[in-house]
Amino acid sequence: MTNIIQENNLADWLTKTDFYKTIATKTPVGVFIHNGKNFVYVNPGVSEISGFTEAELLNMSFDALIQPDDKKLVQERASARLKGLLPPNNYPVRISTKTGQIKWIELCCSQEIINAHNVILGTATDITERVLAEQELKQSEKKYSSLVENAPLGVILLDKEGTIIYENQSFRNVIGVPMGQQSKAMGTKIQLMPNVVQAGATGAITDLLKGQPIKNLVIPFISIYKKELFLSVNAFPIQDENLQPNGGVMMIQDITEKKKMEDNLRESEERYRTLVETTDTGFVIIDAQGAVLGANNEYLRLTGKRKLADILGHSVLEWTAPYEKEKKCCRGGCLCSKWLCQRFRN
Repeated sequence: MTNIIQENNLADWLTKTDFYKTIATKTPVGVFIHNGKNFVYVNPGVSEISGFTEAELLNMSFDALIQPDDKKLVQERASARLKGLLPPNNYPVRISTKTGQIKWIELCCSQEIINAHNVILGTATDITERVLAEQELKQSEKKYSSLVENAPLGVILLDKEGTIIYENQSFRNVIGVPMGQQSKAMGTKIQLMPNVVQAGATGAITDLLKGQPIKNLVIPFISIYKKELFLSVNAFPIQDENLQPNGGVMMIQDITEKKKMEDNLRESEERYRTLVETTDTGFVIIDAQGAVLGANNEYLRLTGKRKLADILGHSVLEWTAPYEKEKKCCRGGCLCSKWLCQRFRN
């Protein structure tokens, strides 16, 4: 909106009004007036920001400080404003200071008519530190976002209600989502997902949203392609500025092959353990000094002892016949034997 200021002339208005005395000379913000071509007034704040003296600035065009890439925008908005149009009042631009430093300033401008002079009254605030901080934050976010998106572990982000608001590509790979597509899990509450309910993990999710971490939780999972998986889940809560629970980050790893190997190994161990325990052959495991580390029931019977604890840590020489001791059969290595020890490696 155009403001009309009734004064004898522009110079009197600039030098005599309370505005000049109480605001323009004391504020750290730059205050300026230009007529679409040149500055007709600048306060000390403009000099402070730009490094140019008042006299130097008054001999410049109003857009002389503006960086080339921003100059067209400033000129177009100044022209529109002087025509009575209403372009945005506030916007950031870059300027070059007297020393060549690039600064970011936020302009706030309005059209004024001062004793028939159609001019633009504006303020300039140095926002360089804020802009650089925002740019650094964006770079940091971009870097860490790239790390998370390309992480080998599946990563999902939950809001305080448990709704999935982010998923990385590895998570989509784990649950079987085709490359380049978003999963249907996005936007749903994880504690209500059938896989999570069937795995009995709802309580762990509830605890996470209350501020408790999840450590090494293994759950069964059916992928989109009906493939049976085992997932290892670790998660930590997120807090808001008041240190209250505000969601969580979950890291998910497909451990199906590892789980199968562990199960196969366990089954193999069980088979061999059954074989060893049911045979009529005595088996013993000893360390390099001949001390017993383990034995089956038949070996325990042959020693004449009643409990395994009675021979654990004891040297087999304690119940070895004298003529066998002379053979030094119990030095070095561990071996399963039919009697006490048939032979040992030196």
